[in-house]
Amino acid sequence: MRWEYEPKIHCELWFFSGINFAGQKTVVKIHPYGGLQGDVNPADVKSVGVIAEPGVRVVFMTSATGSDWEKLPWRCVQVIEGRTNKLQDGRTAVQIPDLDVYSEPDAPRADPELELGFLEVETFAQGKGWTFGKTGRTKLKQGIKSIRVERIPGGPLDKRSEEDAAPAPTPAAAPAEAAPAAPAAADAPAATDAPAAAAPAPADAPAPAAEPQRELVVTNPDATPEVPGPEVSAASAAQHITVRQQPPTTVSKNQRLPKPSGLSPGSGRKD
Repeated sequence: MRWEYEPKIHCELWFFSGINFAGQKTVVKIHPYGGLQGDVNPADVKSVGVIAEPGVRVVFMTSATGSDWEKLPWRCVQVIEGRTNKLQDGRTAVQIPDLDVYSEPDAPRADPELELGFLEVETFAQGKGWTFGKTGRTKLKQGIKSIRVERIPGGPLDKRSEEDAAPAPTPAAAPAEAAPAAPAAADAPAATDAPAAAAPAPADAPAPAAEPQRELVVTNPDATPEVPGPEVSAASAAQHITVRQQPPTTVSKNQRLPKPSGLSPGSGRKD
């Protein structure tokens, strides 16, 4: 799997080889200072649990290189306050029992008789709500080749990160004492005789602030490029993303974690 993730972010992903959180379970963690821990085989991804604080989003892409990924099927899942599930250990999570089907973020399983599609958009910037994306000939189940984990721009974690990076305010200087006014000359002309001052020219409107630069760590273990070219797409470059490489990590499977509500292997058909 090809990974892109923002540094100093905390997220845990539970992957299941069957729909409705059935089958083999693979856990991948992203620690704020330890980085990516684990990997998953795309063939083992049919349902997913995203465990993270509100303000994190995960983009599942069928593109193996990150180049022109918006032209291929993809799906974004955003952890938004009020649109999550609470695990038994108190953490917030979003449940995706079937990557190709819409269900509520706390749904324990997908309804086979009522398969609704998630919101489809032409571009990533048009996305709204807690989940959206694009479908196509390639199914998301067993078709995901790249995963991006980052903060939601303007979300609670993004604002917190900006506050941590902001310099400490400097104390305001004490106001200087006003100098006494000079006495007016006896033969000075009256104020009404003085020519009117020219009105100052209107200042140009300030330029809009540039979007803060975002850095994503990219790992690309054993990925087969779709087309020759750079790893990062032009769309990513437009988002001011700086990429630094990190060696691939080992696979971590079947780790013992606190049993959640809904995110545990249960009965249900497997595709």
